[in-house]
Amino acid sequence: MLLEIGLRLNAGFLRWQGYTALSASFVGLLVINFTAPAAPTPISPRVWRALTLTAAYYYADVRLQRSAISRRNRALHRAGSLFAYCGTLALSGWLFVELQPPWVAASWAALAFATLAVASRQLRHDFLHQAFLLVLAVVFRMLTYNFFQSDPVDVSFWRSQQYYSGVAIALLFAALPLAFALRRSRLGATSGFVLDAYPEQVFFFVPFGLLTALVALESSRGQLTVAWGVEGLATFLFALWVGERSFRLAGLGLLLVCVAKIFLVDVWGLDPQSRYITLIVLGAALVLVSFLYTRHKEKFRQYL
Repeated sequence: MLLEIGLRLNAGFLRWQGYTALSASFVGLLVINFTAPAAPTPISPRVWRALTLTAAYYYADVRLQRSAISRRNRALHRAGSLFAYCGTLALSGWLFVELQPPWVAASWAALAFATLAVASRQLRHDFLHQAFLLVLAVVFRMLTYNFFQSDPVDVSFWRSQQYYSGVAIALLFAALPLAFALRRSRLGATSGFVLDAYPEQVFFFVPFGLLTALVALESSRGQLTVAWGVEGLATFLFALWVGERSFRLAGLGLLLVCVAKIFLVDVWGLDPQSRYITLIVLGAALVLVSFLYTRHKEKFRQYL
């Protein structure tokens, strides 16, 4: 209320009191509400309190951004960005304390997708940076929790860490069209941060690396080379479709790792049947890649 009155009356002292009250509520949310035990009710009070405050922070951002444009005031723009960060942090914190632990990484990946959609729609650097931070949070969560939680022997795939991790990785990959749209919008041209100009690199290489690690953790010794070979081939074909050189090099690099692994490890350690299957699958993948290189030689020169 203080913020709204201050904006309508152009009263800076009321606006600053509004800033103070909103900031105090954010600190209280983190220190008190999120650490309090959940109430045994169908809808915990912690839920509606967190969502109400999140809506207040985003509303403050919208009002301040509009006022900043109409009054050409950079300070209002910065204040709005601060409360946008508060809203995203409050929402991600609420997801952390309310959801079951295996779903936290996937929920943060979905939130990264949403913030990237806002950045693409409104062409705002702050929401793009929020998406980058959420991607880092997803990586940290998966490396410290999802990848190292052992599943019970009789658990189904839909309740396994493979499924929870796969959903998070798929959501990050799903944000690639939005990242390409941001690249075409030239939003990064007005920023000094290099990743602002190439957000698709973040939303490809991070899930690509997580998927490669997940395959390594979940595959047996005989399956790993085949699984990585299929992933490398799929990455190469995807790179051809979107016309991105760095993605193509990632796929080729993974295929070369598979070739090196065959001669350094698999030939000496696998049983004959697994060895033959690995050689056939990887050989077929390399032949297909060679054929595509020959067929689309001019297109590859354009990538270079």
